[in-house]
Amino acid sequence: GELQERPVRLILKGAPERVLQRCKLAAGVQQQVQKSLDTLMGQGKRVLCIAERRVTVAKDFQFIGSCVEDANFPMEDFEFCGLFALEDPPKAGVPESIECMRGAGCITIMVTGDHPSTARAIAERIGILSDDEFF
Repeated sequence: GELQERPVRLILKGAPERVLQRCKLAAGVQQQVQKSLDTLMGQGKRVLCIAERRVTVAKDFQFIGSCVEDANFPMEDFEFCGLFALEDPPKAGVPESIECMRGAGCITIMVTGDHPSTARAIAERIGILSDDEFF
């Protein structure tokens, strides 16, 4: 007979703090992942987390929704796959421009959607913050 179900591989990608909430991780693995995250973000990298879950659905199943609140498919018990780090270096001349503005009496304010650890590393790299300034 014809199969009434089909296997599906769900892929979850996003901010590590959100994706990891959906994963089942042993305590030791969770500590390793956090250490890797801290290292990568401390280098000023933007970090995404990838997780997967295999499920079986009805052959005619239609996926609806895109977040925990409205998804009609499982959003828990994902398997952690890894972290994906992106380097988006500041444009050439940015540190010099910030120093020039500081010399003119201006205060530079950086507005970003990055994780605070990533933002701090970038702010230090371009001269908005020094190593000893609080952020």
